[in-house]
Amino acid sequence: MPIKLLVFDDDITTLDVIKGNLASEQFEIYAVSPDQQGIQAVQEVVPDIIIIDQISPNQHQWRLIQEIRTFSQTPILVLSVHNKPGMIAQALDAGADDYLVKPVTINELNARLNNILRRTHPEMQTQFMNGRGTPVNLQ
Repeated sequence: MPIKLLVFDDDITTLDVIKGNLASEQFEIYAVSPDQQGIQAVQEVVPDIIIIDQISPNQHQWRLIQEIRTFSQTPILVLSVHNKPGMIAQALDAGADDYLVKPVTINELNARLNNILRRTHPEMQTQFMNGRGTPVNLQ
């Protein structure tokens, strides 16, 4: 059974990199804009992991995390270009399980996903290696 990733991101490039490198028989990837029916997507897809891309330093994503936490304990990984300790703390306090600062290689992203799966769904843990054996950066 594939691992369902629900990715909230407005950046087509990031989505393409994630889809191109993680989409396989191991991962089933669903992409939505953070501003478009986010809660409804979580309820319909019932993902194994949620990835939220934090582009702007506004509080919208934190509210989205808090809303998700009212009905779901699905692990949430935040990807962000912001490396301010205060923002990282806000994301974790809102209910995120992990926070990665971009740029990040697809191999590091996969390692974090594996770490989350080890804790939450050990039966679903998978190992992913970039097919080309080279790092792919998410900017």
